[in-house]
Amino acid sequence: MITPPRDAPADDLRTENVTACPACGSRVRTPWRRGCRDWQQPHAPGRYSYSRCRDCGARYLDARPVEEELGEVYFEGYGPYQADPQFTPTPPGVAAKVAALPSRAAAGALEIVWRDRVAAALDDFYAAPAGGALLDYGCGSTAFLDRAAAAGWRTVGADFSSAIVDAVATHGHRAVLVGASFDAEVEDASIDRARMNHVIEHLYDPGAALRAIHTKLKPGGLIHIATPNPEAFGSALFGTRWFALDCPRHAIMFPPHALSRLSVACGFSDPVVLHEVGPKDLSRSIGIVRYERGRLAHEQIAGLAAERYRAMALALPSKVAALAGRADRFHLLARA
Repeated sequence: MITPPRDAPADDLRTENVTACPACGSRVRTPWRRGCRDWQQPHAPGRYSYSRCRDCGARYLDARPVEEELGEVYFEGYGPYQADPQFTPTPPGVAAKVAALPSRAAAGALEIVWRDRVAAALDDFYAAPAGGALLDYGCGSTAFLDRAAAAGWRTVGADFSSAIVDAVATHGHRAVLVGASFDAEVEDASIDRARMNHVIEHLYDPGAALRAIHTKLKPGGLIHIATPNPEAFGSALFGTRWFALDCPRHAIMFPPHALSRLSVACGFSDPVVLHEVGPKDLSRSIGIVRYERGRLAHEQIAGLAAERYRAMALALPSKVAALAGRADRFHLLARA
């Protein structure tokens, strides 16, 4: 048996209480998730709770790490920081092999009736106009910026880490730190497209970030935001073991209607929501459950997202979730 994670005290990491919704400022809330742990660092101390804002519907941490402690939760081995993550393979089980082909076939039949629009919409969004400027806000690495530059964009990378900003500059992109440098150094109304790829859920003041980006976009410029959906079927099924919860790094999570509302409040218009078809978070949530029961090594959890038979077995439920507007992830496109 693999040793499951130990229980640990909740007072090792300094936190600050959140008394109002970081999205809309409402103080009216109800409990949403209790006893959440950091599954990326399963032996890290601390348990966390989330509330649901009764006005806008956003979910947010009741107590979040203070800024000086963020180095403890955004650790060097954190998955999204890995440019080329290496996964420990896990052989597929019998159930996954048996379900794979029927599930994939059913999902394929459903695609005929309801086509996934995400890929085509993003292809259109990132089609580079002549001389167009593209901002990757919270870029995290140079990978996307390198591809965008090769496609013809004038690229701007903004991040919270000076080390990442230095790497972005080394790769030939314009690079700025989020905050005062971003406000001062990126000209207003100079950006054609802005990207926030799984960034907004990490922010303590998401509205301020959206307003800053809106100021930098040209009139009619577009923003693309990708983020987890706390109202996903996967979230309801797995609860505190839902991989996309990513506690405590995900300080706030928006259901689609809440993010649409916030984007409009920050000056954007015509928000369009697209639900992503994908089994990765379902696969890794199953991995967390198996790990907690001592049936899987921790380093194998992330690798489940790349295992072919499991992806096929979960093709139909992930397709149905997207069709119902309850996918694990969604994309919002809006106009400045």
